[in-house]
Amino acid sequence: MEIQQIRYFLAVCDKGSFTRAAQSTYVTQPSLTQAIKKLAVSYLAETAGDVG
Repeated sequence: MEIQQIRYFLAVCDKGSFTRAAQSTYVTQPSLTQAIKKLAVSYLAETAGDVG
């Protein structure tokens, strides 16, 4: 999990769409989407290790 991924996630929450978040963070929409997917996978991997 990286700080930039969290910043992108917060931008999506703030702007309400991936397109507007990408514009506000000066990255392409596909790059933003990929970073959010990596964040989700990382988060799921960390939390799955806590179960059991």
